[in-house]
Formats: sequence, structure tokens, C-alpha cells
Amino acid sequence: MYLLNGLLLETIDLKVSVQGYRGLVLQNQLGIIDNSQIFEPFGPLAKLDSSFYIGSGEIFSKNLTDLKIHIKWDSIPTIEGGFKTYYDAYPTKVNNDDFKVNIAYLNHQHWNPSYAQKRQIVPLFQVTKSNKGSEQLDCFRTIDDIDVAALRITKSNHPLDISVYGPKTVTGFLKLQLCAPEQAFGHAIYPNLMSSVLVKNAQKKKDEAMTVLNEPYTPRIKSITVDYEAEESMVLTSPPREEEEKYLNSFFHISSFGYLKTFPSKLATPATLLPLVEQKESFIAFGIEGLNSTHLSMHVAIGENNLDQETQPPKWFYLSEDVWLPFEEAIVVDGTNGLSKSGIMIFDLSNLPGEVNSNNTRMTPGLTWIKAQFMDKKGAFSTIVGVYTQAVAVSRVMDKNGVFSAPVLPAKAIQELQHPIEGIELVQQPFQTFGGRQFENHQAFYRRVSERLRHKNRAIAVWDYERMVLEKFPEIFKVKCINHTSKSTNNMVNPGHITLVVMAKADPSLGIPFVSRQLLTEIKTYIQSVSTPFIKCEVVNPIYEDVKVNVTVKFKPGYEKGLFLNLL
Repeated sequence: MYLLNGLLLETIDLKVSVQGYRGLVLQNQLGIIDNSQIFEPFGPLAKLDSSFYIGSGEIFSKNLTDLKIHIKWDSIPTIEGGFKTYYDAYPTKVNNDDFKVNIAYLNHQHWNPSYAQKRQIVPLFQVTKSNKGSEQLDCFRTIDDIDVAALRITKSNHPLDISVYGPKTVTGFLKLQLCAPEQAFGHAIYPNLMSSVLVKNAQKKKDEAMTVLNEPYTPRIKSITVDYEAEESMVLTSPPREEEEKYLNSFFHISSFGYLKTFPSKLATPATLLPLVEQKESFIAFGIEGLNSTHLSMHVAIGENNLDQETQPPKWFYLSEDVWLPFEEAIVVDGTNGLSKSGIMIFDLSNLPGEVNSNNTRMTPGLTWIKAQFMDKKGAFSTIVGVYTQAVAVSRVMDKNGVFSAPVLPAKAIQELQHPIEGIELVQQPFQTFGGRQFENHQAFYRRVSERLRHKNRAIAVWDYERMVLEKFPEIFKVKCINHTSKSTNNMVNPGHITLVVMAKADPSLGIPFVSRQLLTEIKTYIQSVSTPFIKCEVVNPIYEDVKVNVTVKFKPGYEKGLFLNLL
């Protein structure tokens, strides 16, 4: 897919083929027809010039190239010979293909073709041949030879609202008008003809056969569907005029988060086949609901077990009119150090060149969107465990009695303000506090002072590096300083470099103890501030190896093996 990235579009040819469409508006001279039931298209007494109307806002708003009508008749005569035998007692002899309709289309309140003599005439019924060669009526009829060009069906620039055919209807209806035979189905002559037949049968001689007069057939349709084909061409190289834009077809890019209208569009970039995607680009987007201020304070919580590899800081953007615009100048405070550690970010939206709005379709509408875009590998990203708006940082003030309390408060320990402030309804503390240290007893005091007198806050020897890191960062369990080494080199021997391998205090809930990326960065920054500038240091996590241990247990006398083996 990346190979097609940036492929510009000039012309799009659309072709559609629909079969079995049922969403039709059906009507005759008596009114609207319910096509869910068996109905009489020409009424109960079909006569010459009786009309059956077929309307559709979907079909007749397109540029049609082919049109077919499928009709399934109900209670059609099944006798051999069809209508020729059925109407044998009528004065005018008819054949099966004598029942015909002409086809016209309503366009601009005029039926096309205008004159009935110029309209296309098609048989109303379909005939099949039996094995003996005689004709028989088929209950299915497909009118598939409709001359679409003669109907002058023009594409509509707006969706057609087709509900009922009336004197003010402009377009959208096809008319099938009964035009042959002259007696139609015989409903008009049937009463007088029935009287004549009854008199004739009463006066006949004994050796003469009785005349059987069948009741006129009333066309009834069990179901009707339409097949159609349409085509359309879109030229995307020239932008349309403003008054034409709302009538044209549109081209969209559909993504995982929304859609983008690329033609017609106010975007400066030309329409492409696929959305432009950078091969090494990935991003995380934040949708903010109900943002009604130019000031945004957001706390981003980063997971503790992130990889220790360094990544480039992200680039920030905001969404305005479906376009991502640079957001860097709105960042006032970045306490996350490029989303590498938990912290608070403060944005000032007042000086942005474009308006920050929520009227976008590229992402979920109704939200204000900002995003951080990365250029590194996806596996190197920090794990974001929570994002909270209206965030502030607070410091704990310890009194004389509080120095002996726990240095770290658990999550949800702070639930309200000591002195209520108007406008603030809720206070949340989603995570535990950080930076607190246990009260220093006499033993810890003498150890710290002794170490300080030895290294004098300057890291020179290996011992200095290890003790200074343990003192500065109480969350570190063990430090190993390896001099003249560098992780980035193949043989790791590199004079002028040191590598600090740090191990975090074990937490059974987190599995293997790893030091987070932000803490590694803080340790490196601290070491660089207390060591000579000629030393280059790296701070890394240890590489753990699984060790399999086989243990033999021997119980002392007096201990029951079965009981204590289960306890073991």
C-alpha cells in the first residue's frame, strides 16, 4: 500500500449495477399502490390508455445506461394457447402478444417521448412453447429492451424526493400505458356480450355446443423489481465553482478514526487515491470534549515498565477544518519531557493561527483534537496509562508529627480541598504521590554524612558513582558502575565512557524489575552534573537471564515429610 502513497487522481469513472431493486413508488389512476400486496397495475377495469406509474428517487437521479423491469403476474390463464384460447368467444380475436404498453418518462413535467406514436411499445406478457409446439403464458415477464436514450432520463443534481405522482410532479416517474388491443381486456364489452351468449345458448339446437364466455382477465402483479446500470465520471483536476460544489459527486478518504472529504474540498492538496501516510510515522491523538477555554492543562501518566532506549521527542499538531496544523508554539510547559515520563503539559491556545474547533470529520466529531506524532519505531513508544485534564501539581507540607508518616500517599488519598474554592466541584488523585522520602534516622544520617565527606559531591571513582546514585534515588535497589565501557560499541571497551547498570526495587506485581525510561534519564542528568565533563555515561537496565536451580530438601528428625512437603 505504501507504493501507492501520493498517487494523484485525475478522473474517476463510476459504474454501478443493481439487481432486484424493490424500493419503488407505484401508482395508477386510482392512487398509490401498496407493493407489499398483490395489486392491479391498471385498476380493476383495465381499459385502453390506462396507466401504471413506477417512481424512484434513487434510480432516476442517476445517469442510466440500462433499465430492466421484472414482473411476476398473479392468476394468469394457464390453459393451452393462452389468451388466444381464453378470448376465443369474444368478437375480436387476440394473440398472446397483442396486449402491449408504451413507455414514457416524466422529465420537467413532460412525458418523453411527447407523442404516443413515437413511444416504444413492448408486449405485456411473455410466452413459452410447450413440447407439442403450442403457446402458453408465462407468469414471469422481463422487459429488458427498454430504449433508455429515447426516454431522455437526465441526471439530477440533487436527490429526488419521490413520494406520489401528481400535477406538480417534475420528474422521477416511468409510465407504462396500455395501448393495445383496442378492446383492452374486454371489461367494457363483457356485460353486453354475456347477454348475447346467454340468449344464444338458450336458443341453440341439441346437437350444437354451448358457447363458453370467460370473464375478462384483470392483470394482477404479485411482485415487481427493477434492474439498472448507471455510470458517472468525476474530473478531479479542476476545482468546481461554489454554486456547483453541492451538486457534484464527492470523493472521501475513510480511515480508522473518521473520514475526509478530498473532492470537492477547500484543502490545498490535490486528491490522492489513498491517504498520505508516512512509512515511519505514527501518532497518538487526544480528543477533548467541551473545551471552552484558551488554556488547557493536561496530565499524561506514563507507565513504569517502559523500554530504556532513547527516542526523539514528538511533534505536536492540532486539528482545524480537517487539517493538522503545528501546535508547538502553544506548548507553555512540558513536564513529560517529550512524553518520556509522567507530568503535566500546559497549552495556550490563544496565539494559534487557526481556530481550534470540533467541527471535523477526520476524527470523531464533537471533540477538540491534538496529536503527538513520532518518527521512531512503534515499540519504542511510552505506554500511556491515563490522560487527565484540569491538572495541577501540589506539594505536601509536613508538620512535626507528619515526618514519621508514610512518605508516599496512595492513589485517591486526596479527595477534597482543605479550603473549598468556588467553581471546583471535584478533586481526584488517580495515582500515588512521588518524590517523598522516608524520615532520616541517626544511622542513615551518619551514613550519608560519611559518604559525603568521602566523595565531596564529585563522582570520580566507581564507588562514588554507585553511592551517589543510591543516595539521590531511593527507588534504586542496586547500582553497578563499569568503567571504560560503552553499550553502543561492539566490544564495549571504550575509554572515557562509563556504564551504570541500575536495578529497581522489586515489586511482585510488576514481575521483573525494570527502571523506567524517565528515571534513567534523570539519573544520567544527575551524574553529568556531578562528574567531569570529559566523561560520557550511559545508564541502562540489566539484562536478566533465567537460571534453573535443582534443590534437594532433607527434613530434620521430628518433621513429618508429608505435611511439611505440602507447606514447602
